Amino acid sequence: MENGSFTWFGAKQKKSRLDRVLANTSWMDLSKWRLRLLNRMHSDHSGLFLSQFAINWGPILFQTFNCWLKESSLNNLLVFFWKENVIRASHVHIILKDLKVVIKNWSQNFNRYSDEKIKLLEDIISAEEQKMSSNASILNLRKDLEHLYEIRSAMLRQKARLKWDLQGDRNNKFFHQSIKMRVHKNSISRILHNGEWLSKPGEIKGTFYNHFSSFFNPQKQRRMLCLGDLVKQKLSHEDMEWLDRSFTLKEVEWALGQMPNEKAPGPDGFNVGCIKNFWPNIKDRVLEFFQNLYAGKPFPK
Repeated sequence: MENGSFTWFGAKQKKSRLDRVLANTSWMDLSKWRLRLLNRMHSDHSGLFLSQFAINWGPILFQTFNCWLKESSLNNLLVFFWKENVIRASHVHIILKDLKVVIKNWSQNFNRYSDEKIKLLEDIISAEEQKMSSNASILNLRKDLEHLYEIRSAMLRQKARLKWDLQGDRNNKFFHQSIKMRVHKNSISRILHNGEWLSKPGEIKGTFYNHFSSFFNPQKQRRMLCLGDLVKQKLSHEDMEWLDRSFTLKEVEWALGQMPNEKAPGPDGFNVGCIKNFWPNIKDRVLEFFQNLYAGKPFPK
């Protein structure tokens, strides 16, 4: 809620959030909405104003889904990709950048094909049932349709980032609502900067960028506090040498194995499930990256 947290104000500085907004699922399905607290004027209650708004943050970020890795059409592309690119590419980030283009192009065609085939199979099955066709032909069609349904449901579950599933059916509507509520909760419609409200995407992005980039400015002098004399030494020289040693492949693989496959993807769009799937082909490059990091070498661009 914007402009405040309380809707009722009483004597002796008492205040509470008594008033609510009642909305049905149709309203919740709207793309963006905001709740704003109006000025109280002479009443002890403040009015609430619920409105829809649109804000364009730019193109949608690329994101991978674990269910894609089960598709033979993608796996065939990946086999060819690894043969052609792993030897040629020198850094893991270049490999993933090229791989992102391949998967993104495949996913666009696959999603469009899946939507069209779902509609086609639904129409064919309905027509075959009306004609009283054999159960065998209908069962084969339903098997293909169930596979496409399951892919769509798996993508919704991963988008919702829920670690559990309801029993009975796919609960697509439930996951749609979970996704929308998470988007509403995490969305930033405006920020207060130097006493001024900023609502344009460019202004908000620029403010965040300037704020965090200032922490990494080498020319900016910072006052460093040395607490070494106040903390007693707890580690032996052998322990410190062990902590300062270079990473091993076994340690990296152990850390990767501890993370769930559905963990949210990073800025490159690849989640942990995809990294595990690609691991046999990229592990040497990843270990090389950690060794360069340990040696203090600059990151490749």
